[in-house]
Amino acid sequence: MGSLKANPFGLHDAHGNVVEWCLDGYAPYDEREAREGDGLRMHWQSSRDRVFRGGSFLYDARFVRSAYRGRAGPGSLDFLGFRPALSVTTF
Repeated sequence: MGSLKANPFGLHDAHGNVVEWCLDGYAPYDEREAREGDGLRMHWQSSRDRVFRGGSFLYDARFVRSAYRGRAGPGSLDFLGFRPALSVTTF
């Protein structure tokens, strides 16, 4: 960890650790509108599957990027992770 040069955002080892499981319910982009205010695409009724982003070290290199999008249900993959986030308030 941290043995490679940082990316343009100053982050080390940010790609390929785990797939990031997101709150968005999965559906193709053209099937539903984004919610006003935060852009979340909620569609809880159709499936338990959620969007995942990024790629794991288990994936081919072309899928190890933050723009990669797939779907997975709870307990379906053993390399899913999540990213805790905290809003930053400036003074």
